[in-house]
Amino acid sequence: MKQLLYVAIIACSTLYSLAADSNQSHSTKEPLNSGKINYDPEAAQALAKQCTAIFEARKDEIAFHLSKLQQQQSTLQILTEENTKLLKEKEEQIKLKEQALQQMYGDMKKEQSQKQSESDAKLAEAKALLAKNEEILKQINGIKENKLAESYAKMKDNKAAPIIAAMPNEDAILILLSLKPNQMGSILAQMQPDKAAELSKLIRLYPGIDQNASNQIQPEAPTQAQGVNVDNIAPNANITQQPSSYTRGTTIY
Repeated sequence: MKQLLYVAIIACSTLYSLAADSNQSHSTKEPLNSGKINYDPEAAQALAKQCTAIFEARKDEIAFHLSKLQQQQSTLQILTEENTKLLKEKEEQIKLKEQALQQMYGDMKKEQSQKQSESDAKLAEAKALLAKNEEILKQINGIKENKLAESYAKMKDNKAAPIIAAMPNEDAILILLSLKPNQMGSILAQMQPDKAAELSKLIRLYPGIDQNASNQIQPEAPTQAQGVNVDNIAPNANITQQPSSYTRGTTIY
């Protein structure tokens, strides 16, 4: 619209100038060729007036369209600025959210690492405590076994044999292994043959037992001294004890 207005103004101005120049030249000079009319000043003036009338009639409309176009351009510029501003705000918000998420992720990872470290420390502490308790329990069991072994070592063979024979094989083997080989053989000699043979076989198969040493553990036949039961001796009985290198079975407690 603005360009059309400029074209109309230029055209009307040109026609008006031509008409004015024609009037001046017509009043001062005669036409060179009276037989040919190349230019009509009155027609030019009429056309110029017509253009002016058209321009005046469309002036308000053109001004309205120009004003509307300027308003649209202004509105478009405002919208562009607002959109740019909103876009920057959105970018800032997204950036802040990303930073917050990264911070949250870092805190969670740090907390998880701390919890893992605490868990590992507690697990190591629990393992150490368990190992310590197992060692204490082992020492207690060792003391109990030693005390029990000492008790059976001090008992008479004929008293210890039936007690050990009545135990489960595993317990009986542990007690027998805690005794000296000669004590073990003496107690086995006081048991029933099948029970003594069973325990002897299990002792040979027990882990950590030297086979050569286990072969030396054989139930001994009761000697004269071992066969004497002082609990059943008659008051007037005459006991003659033959010399022997092993007389533990006749010891009275």
